[in-house]
Amino acid sequence: MEPQAESKTNKPRVTLWVIVLVLIVAGGFALFKQEREDEAIKIGVIIPLTGSLAKVGEDVRAALQIAEALLDSQDAIELIFEDDAFLPEKSVSAFQKLTSVDGVDAVIGPLNGSAIEAVRPLALEKKIVAFTPWGAGNRIGGYTIKNSVEADEEAHAIAELATSQFQLKRLAILYLKNEWGLTHARAFETALKTENVELIASEPFDFGTTDYRTQLTKIKAARPDGLFIVNNGAAVGIVAKQARQLGIAAQLFGQYATESSDLIASGGMDLEGLIYSFPIDESNLSDTQKQFVADFEAKAGGKPQVAAYNAYDIYAILRSVFKKCGRNNSLCVRDYILGLKEYVGLGGIISFAEQKLHREFHFKTIREGQFMPLAE
Repeated sequence: MEPQAESKTNKPRVTLWVIVLVLIVAGGFALFKQEREDEAIKIGVIIPLTGSLAKVGEDVRAALQIAEALLDSQDAIELIFEDDAFLPEKSVSAFQKLTSVDGVDAVIGPLNGSAIEAVRPLALEKKIVAFTPWGAGNRIGGYTIKNSVEADEEAHAIAELATSQFQLKRLAILYLKNEWGLTHARAFETALKTENVELIASEPFDFGTTDYRTQLTKIKAARPDGLFIVNNGAAVGIVAKQARQLGIAAQLFGQYATESSDLIASGGMDLEGLIYSFPIDESNLSDTQKQFVADFEAKAGGKPQVAAYNAYDIYAILRSVFKKCGRNNSLCVRDYILGLKEYVGLGGIISFAEQKLHREFHFKTIREGQFMPLAE
């Protein structure tokens, strides 16, 4: 019977050691959690810094660095940049590296519409917000968010301008063959139908195209009086130059990704009179917006395009959301952003409702090599 008595004597000691072990583990976890909370907030940035759209990526980086300098005097936020060359496969690799190796708390980008869709399931799986300043053709859903525009609403606004204000009756579209371009093309055709105007030519092109004359020759044969170009920055200038060389005299229209600091250099006088949508009312800039424009011109050269304005706003929004939600609360981060109503940023007023972005549309034109608000 003696062994049983010894067992009863040792039982409280075993229980005490278990309690001590639990307290040590709990304390260590609490310490780890506190250290994690005290670390710099890491935000990954996936943008093209090489390739044909490197200028867009450089502008986004410049805008984020300006935001970092102006807004981050006391906050600890670390930006980690990854170049995806505007290629979906590289965007996926960049996202995996940022989330698995760098341990980022959120991601800004990518910009490519197809890349956004490639990253979407990864963002959902890892519960990491991917917030892009482009992606007009991509839907908001899961952990994928944008603050650019909705491509279908933009295409409707351009179609209405072309048919109502300019009274054009024969419209054509030249568009990039990806999610972004296809969304614009479908919405543009639908909008024209509501105006009882026919889309007489619709020509797609692949990413990386520099010679559009095959598509433009077909468009010329249809004799349009208006041509909607869904392309990016300097590439729009190349389209305009080749269109005029082929004798296409139609009124040219573009969308929010048209304006860039390298556009005029690529298209020259062939861009004269081009009209494009722009979600920012540059005829009535606030003092803060004017300061951003001045800072951007000093840092990057040329005026900021929409992606730059949007990138600045994303940084400001993420900075605020992490102050409210803290770290390790990605659901709070996502829901806070999607709950924004009438948010006044550098890029204008934005609201989210039913996982759709709502923004105003303004129009600009090019006169004598300068970007100008379109007189209403």
